[in-house]
Formats: sequence, C-alpha cells, structure tokens
Amino acid sequence: MEFCGHATLTWAHDYGVTLQLIEPGKSSQQSAYIESFNDASCECLNEHCFIKQTHGRAPIEPWRCEYNEKPLKKILGGPTSTAYAR
Repeated sequence: MEFCGHATLTWAHDYGVTLQLIEPGKSSQQSAYIESFNDASCECLNEHCFIKQTHGRAPIEPWRCEYNEKPLKKILGGPTSTAYAR
C-alpha cells in the first residue's frame, strides 16, 4: 500500500492534481457519493469485456448518459447530476 500511495502522490504532483482526502471521522458522509458511483460503474463494467479502451466507449456511453440524468437523491426530488453541475 505504501508504494501505491507514493506512486499516486508522485503522479498527482507531476500532473498538477490536488488530492482531497476524506476527513477523519467523516468517511461515511464524504465517501457515499463515490461508493454509489463505484457500485453503478462496476455493474456496467461487469456486463462487458473490453479488449481495448476504444472498445469500451460504445457500451459505456449510454450508461454514462443515463447515470448523469438520474436524479440525485431521488427520494428527496433532487436534480440530475448534469443539472447540478450547471
């Protein structure tokens, strides 16, 4: 894990990426969105086998559009991800 962390920090520094870490004691609140995304994206990726990155674009694009148009916090009547980003 230490090597992976070092590689990530090096990559972020080289490309000017600012890493934002989860604050201690707030993991459930701050990681819920990405956990939801990871679950949804894994569902899509588990259905397909890609030989090259270009092969993945066609089946992933409809999923990406649907995911971005799904209302956030549907129960609360939240906006879609696209609307929220605007």
